[in-house]
Amino acid sequence: MIEEAVWRRFLKQLPPADFASAIDLVSTVLGIGKDNLARTYVSLATRPRVPTPDLKALFQGTEGV
Repeated sequence: MIEEAVWRRFLKQLPPADFASAIDLVSTVLGIGKDNLARTYVSLATRPRVPTPDLKALFQGTEGV
């Protein structure tokens, strides 16, 4: 959504003569942002997870009640 908004604003506000140089700059900034987002996601996704609590004890003794 951010990228779409950036491109929309870019096309509305810049004169066509400036598109070529602006496309390079906008693409670079968006590319860096996407790369940073992907690196952060991978970093967080590969962290050791907290073990799931064993809930068996919570339900012991409830049979036949």
